[in-house]
Amino acid sequence: MSEDAGYGQIGPLEELSTELLREQFEVNSFGAHRVDRAVLLRMREQGSGLILSTSSVYGRTVFLGQGAHAGSKWALESLSDVLRIELSDHAIDVVAIESGPVETDFGERALAEIEKLDRTGAYGWFYRLFDTEKYDRRVIDRGIGYLQPEDVADVVVEIAESDDRPRRRIVGPWKYLVWLGYVVPDAVRDVLLKPLKRLP
Repeated sequence: MSEDAGYGQIGPLEELSTELLREQFEVNSFGAHRVDRAVLLRMREQGSGLILSTSSVYGRTVFLGQGAHAGSKWALESLSDVLRIELSDHAIDVVAIESGPVETDFGERALAEIEKLDRTGAYGWFYRLFDTEKYDRRVIDRGIGYLQPEDVADVVVEIAESDDRPRRRIVGPWKYLVWLGYVVPDAVRDVLLKPLKRLP
């Protein structure tokens, strides 16, 4: 079994250097690809295997100020889908685990990334929204229905031990946000997200 990992680069896309964006994809997308390549030969030799791609609900939806992270997770989702089909003749399963916020060091790391941004003065809403004194990391890893690492670990074990594995598994109540993304048109989603820019 192989499990991929990553981190979250936050910031308005205009204020994010291409190098920072590249680093986000390097870890979350290309890093996963490197791990997969490292284990696939052995999995084929043993005649079975399981790759768990640590994706996110942001692999199928978006949120203000998290474009880099979401983009890298959308890429990971696509890579996982194609890899699963390509490996179907080798009894190797590929499952994308899509969790909502998990209370780990993820939030602290994400907030530290703000210092690397090229501030333009045009995105005051972002710095208010991600102000921990006002919102206590609620838009990063302590949002409604946030999870503990054990919640995700339990799902990993469940999938590893299952004979009938899903192609993807959403962990936590944020699944409703993902499902909403399939029903609500993009224009409506955009309207629903805009009020966040007006929070005090």
